[in-house]
Amino acid sequence: MTARSLGAGSKVALLCHGYTGDTRAKLANTLLRYGKADVVAIVDSACAGQSFDALTGIPTAAPIVATVREAADLGAEILVIAVALLGGQIPPEWRTDLLFAADAGMSIVNPMHVRLEHDDELRSRIREGRWIWDLRVEPEGLQPASGRALGLSIPRILTVGTDMAVGKLTAAIELMRGLEAQGRRVGFVATGQVGICALGRGIPLDGIRVDFAAGAVESEVMRESERADCVLIEGQGAICHPSASANLALIRGSMPTHLLFVHRAGQTRIRSMDWAIIPDLERMIRLYEDIAACAGAFPKPVTFAIALNTAHMSPTEAEDAVRSTETSLGLPTADPIRHGVGKFIAALAPAMTPA
Repeated sequence: MTARSLGAGSKVALLCHGYTGDTRAKLANTLLRYGKADVVAIVDSACAGQSFDALTGIPTAAPIVATVREAADLGAEILVIAVALLGGQIPPEWRTDLLFAADAGMSIVNPMHVRLEHDDELRSRIREGRWIWDLRVEPEGLQPASGRALGLSIPRILTVGTDMAVGKLTAAIELMRGLEAQGRRVGFVATGQVGICALGRGIPLDGIRVDFAAGAVESEVMRESERADCVLIEGQGAICHPSASANLALIRGSMPTHLLFVHRAGQTRIRSMDWAIIPDLERMIRLYEDIAACAGAFPKPVTFAIALNTAHMSPTEAEDAVRSTETSLGLPTADPIRHGVGKFIAALAPAMTPA
């Protein structure tokens, strides 16, 4: 699947009402951090006039405005629903924004499960030459997995974690950039709407029928492995999250050789279900490795490092958290945004062929 038009020069507005600064606005955060499009405005009536940088720590000159009309006046040509909500439903009160965007001649990018292409009223108001891009549409021609990734001789690196929206995609993209800066050829499998939107390719794993989910991952891994020194696979959810169902498909489809474990520092419970605890991190790491190995049926992957999300901490608190985690778990640990990915690359070096 390829992006329709979010490349350089695209003028984009990000619809985030009430979620700016929240982890659920991860599509907005990722597009501003890694996307190629020109973001001209963030639409959020709850914090219009405030600084996106001050609220999120992500630098941007784009203003936060209250309405889609203001975004259109700033030149926005594409409206991106820039949040990821549990259940994948669009808040009903946002419909007015979508209809205004269509009437104003904007295209619409939809990361939710509901198909806007099936919305007759909205589709009829989209102008000629504009489009609706539903990100969570199953690709055609999928097949069940068959273990083909086991035949690859290059590292297959899967990000796994302790909750949704803890930074698995961010860690993977930062690692990709770090490896590429050293001259490595890196394949990348985006598996969710955020990664697809930011990178322009990938599969919407949670929109794929379960019988074909692992096969979809496998096909992407095989395609991305061509002429690559390694393949990075974006993880989804967490094995301890009651609502997350993509982990096994990711593991079986990619047959990972390496795991990058991602955790939000200090978090002890699932954020959307505070009755659900996050288990001991060492046990979680072993669990992911054991599930991947399946009692010896498949090679056991190596957890080579920990990506620790410290965005909510002061610099001193972050340093202390990294040091404590590294000491207690005995694995190279860093916040890839604050500290870079040098530790991760060094830990991977023995598995990589000489550059």
